[in-house]
Amino acid sequence: MPCTVAALSEEERIVEIRLESDQEKSILGNIYTGQVENIASNIQAAFVQIEPGKRCYYSLAEAQRAVFSAGRKGNGPLRPGDELLVQVSRDAMKGKLPALTSNLNFTGRYLVLTTGDKKFGLSSKLALEDRHRLSGWLKEEAERPDKEFGIIVRTNAADASKEEILKIAVDGAKLLKKLADETEGNFAFEYSPESFTGTEPEYALEVCNAVLDVWQPTADNKCIINLPSTVQNAMPHVYASQIEYMSKNMKYRENVLISLHPHNDRGCGISDAEMGLLAGADRIEGTLFGNGERTGNVDIVTLALNMYSQGVDPQLDFSDMPAISAAYEEYTGMHIDMRSPYGGSLVFAAFSGSHQDAIAKGMHYREEHDCPTWTVPYLPIDPTDIGRRYEADVIRINSQSGKGGVGYILEQNFGLNLPAKMREAMGYAAKDSSDHQHKELQPQEIFNLFKEKFEDITTPFNISEVHFKQHNGIIAEVTVECEGKSVVAIAAGNGRLNAVSNALKNQFRLEYDLTTYQEHALEQSSSSKAIAYVGIRSKDGEHYWGAGVDQDIIRASINALLTAINNMVNAK
Repeated sequence: MPCTVAALSEEERIVEIRLESDQEKSILGNIYTGQVENIASNIQAAFVQIEPGKRCYYSLAEAQRAVFSAGRKGNGPLRPGDELLVQVSRDAMKGKLPALTSNLNFTGRYLVLTTGDKKFGLSSKLALEDRHRLSGWLKEEAERPDKEFGIIVRTNAADASKEEILKIAVDGAKLLKKLADETEGNFAFEYSPESFTGTEPEYALEVCNAVLDVWQPTADNKCIINLPSTVQNAMPHVYASQIEYMSKNMKYRENVLISLHPHNDRGCGISDAEMGLLAGADRIEGTLFGNGERTGNVDIVTLALNMYSQGVDPQLDFSDMPAISAAYEEYTGMHIDMRSPYGGSLVFAAFSGSHQDAIAKGMHYREEHDCPTWTVPYLPIDPTDIGRRYEADVIRINSQSGKGGVGYILEQNFGLNLPAKMREAMGYAAKDSSDHQHKELQPQEIFNLFKEKFEDITTPFNISEVHFKQHNGIIAEVTVECEGKSVVAIAAGNGRLNAVSNALKNQFRLEYDLTTYQEHALEQSSSSKAIAYVGIRSKDGEHYWGAGVDQDIIRASINALLTAINNMVNAK
């Protein structure tokens, strides 16, 4: 592949060589005299041409420190045609133009000269005596009121030897201890080798132990050694082995808290954290919902509740997850994904009919048995432990749902315990309604649908009066309204409901078999209503259902039978 070779020479010795592809050459850091093509006020930006055919994005916020070329007079607003010095701060990427800045940086090995930020800075990695010496040299320049540049003095750690890096760490530890000794208050120290996972474990241990030798941690004043998994260049099991090695070989171990700081660059933040804790770590650093640089830090919500699901108390209170999620989104302006573990709006939701059926059966089993552990299928923890609700967060009804979910919603929210086969019919009705409306059904909508399809339907037949008398069984005298006419039908049966059924069959030549009857109270009081469910099978084998509600269970069962018959007649 064609490339450009650049070499840096110092004192007749080549100290650095760089190779850059000619096919995909970066312009990052290049400085140009650019010409303003046009101003886009709606996005507070200008478009600047740095060479023929090369347009770049320039934020108007940068114009406050613009360095104009000859010919521009005054400091008025940026105008098309203006020429100014700019530096590329971002290469073109994913369809976006290169970005420009007026903060010109000239980078050397140990110094950075900047025209935008006019402060002087010293790297914290410099030894204390070097910082004092350099501060003295720069003091006069730093106090000049007319200075038009800033300088940053930095180290060149990439070329430093192991001994030099060790010295930087030890000098920093000594400085902190000295300042703490000179200052009133209680201080706890933490040291973090930033490139831990990319460092030889033996050397990382040597540096950490050298720092601890300076601080001399005690049982009353423990130190923290924080071991990050930056950009995750070690797989979780390798990271765990590194943590175990450090834990077993670290000095003052009983007085040191080994801390983890996993990021999520490879999507392994949680696995790094869990395996690191199992390997001997005492502490972890993370963020709510994985917020953080690049792909974020380890999600402390997921980690804590994973521990909770295994019976380990994380000592964090997530008992009101909806409130925590709402506050997070309000304070940060960021959105929690609907499938984010534990916090997302859909993480406990079951739309699938088979999943809903399994959850409903699991919940019933828990109600009937004294279960010491959580065993409900498809739910890693009890949603109510973190402030979620079964009726709103778990069983969700749409066109994928089945009888189990619909039946569970009606039972838990409205006290309706439908017969198994009737649940199936109600499940199909809910799926059909959801499919036609293209939306999820809420519990109240499901209840309203049940009443519409299966409760007290009075057309084409309506029973206005029923009288019973005992004579060789039960005789029913039924007054029926049909198509504006009132008819009295009389028949005998082996029970009240059977007698009414026979009267309707005989009077209107109806052909069906009574297959299912079930009843239960709706409220627990002396004035409670009852609900009855009736299922019938027509001569062609189809099943039809009805429900009736009344304080009199006999009247409720008659209404249920009447609804089932009306559903059968209306279907034909």
